[in-house]
Amino acid sequence: MRALLAGEVAVSLDGNEFAGQAEVVGHLREVAPDEIRDDLVFLHELLVRARDADGDQVLGIFPALTDPELAGVEGRIADFVAERYGIRYGDGRWHVGAIEGEWHAPGWPRAGSPLTNNRFPYLLDISASNYFSAQFWMGDEAPPGFHRVPPGGRVVLEGEFPRARYFGFHPNDIETNNLPTLRDVDIEPAPGSDNPYRGPVAEGRERRFRVEMVFERRPPDPAPNTLYVGETKNGGPNPAVFLIYRTTGSVLGALPPNNTGVDLPAVTIVDAAGRVVEHFPEVDPYPPGYRPPVDTTRFASLPIPDARALMAPEEPTVRSNWGLPYDILASADISYLSIPYTERLGEVFVCRGRAFTTPRTPEEPVWVPGRDIRAFTVAT
Repeated sequence: MRALLAGEVAVSLDGNEFAGQAEVVGHLREVAPDEIRDDLVFLHELLVRARDADGDQVLGIFPALTDPELAGVEGRIADFVAERYGIRYGDGRWHVGAIEGEWHAPGWPRAGSPLTNNRFPYLLDISASNYFSAQFWMGDEAPPGFHRVPPGGRVVLEGEFPRARYFGFHPNDIETNNLPTLRDVDIEPAPGSDNPYRGPVAEGRERRFRVEMVFERRPPDPAPNTLYVGETKNGGPNPAVFLIYRTTGSVLGALPPNNTGVDLPAVTIVDAAGRVVEHFPEVDPYPPGYRPPVDTTRFASLPIPDARALMAPEEPTVRSNWGLPYDILASADISYLSIPYTERLGEVFVCRGRAFTTPRTPEEPVWVPGRDIRAFTVAT
């Protein structure tokens, strides 16, 4: 451990960042005492699985990376290192928890907020975002947790434009890879409505939209307001969709969790003949007095050094998925600039740059001209 922290052990570093992390843990596994061997073996094997996953194997990786038991594995490792070597970062507290609270939006069975997703492997754009998601399966039978879409059917999403700096519908294929996003400014408003991401909403006009998701290959000239999800990103039939409805920069703030003051879109599943198979009406996901879901899991600061900081400290990377060969449901509309650092270079790290100009919402509309970017956050 001390040799790794001192940079005395060579670690390979390539585009797949999990390769270096697995190598670091592998070095520790080789010399692990009995008290901590099982946890290091578990962690190493998980990193190797994530590094090497491909095709249908990817479906099992994200649940494994988000499993609260990982907090126990890393917590026991952190405790052992603190007791044996006197190395401790942070207060050392950890807890293997669970998602606690209520949820009553069956059309969007999963929600993400700073109360539920502010930990590995979620990336920190969640600190300024509220997400809602649903899973769809094209076929006669759907796995548990998926909405079934009959062959030839489609999904209709109807709702009100959120009051936020950004929102979009993000479909992902069965391998968790991004399919083309339908973002706010590109959505045609419903009759009698205006799109507030394009300009002011005229007096007496509404702010509504209607979007369709079809299990078809995306044509050269796609229809407006249509998500084409019938083909995977890498080619081939796609039976499953992980659809994420992302909002960032709510006018109500990130906490408490909210959908920017509007209801979640209605979800209607229609068969090939146009008959309604299932309908979930618009719903307020967090009504007054409601107890929102909270993830009670807490991670200790892991003393195992980051491979990126060992081999390329201060070198910026722009990745949303750690360089893995799959997107792991990351947002296609957000750029992540990461700069690893190591204490070997000093206890103070200074990063200088010019701040982006952004709309001053809600005083300014998001479409105000002359701004660099919708929003940005800086996090450690």
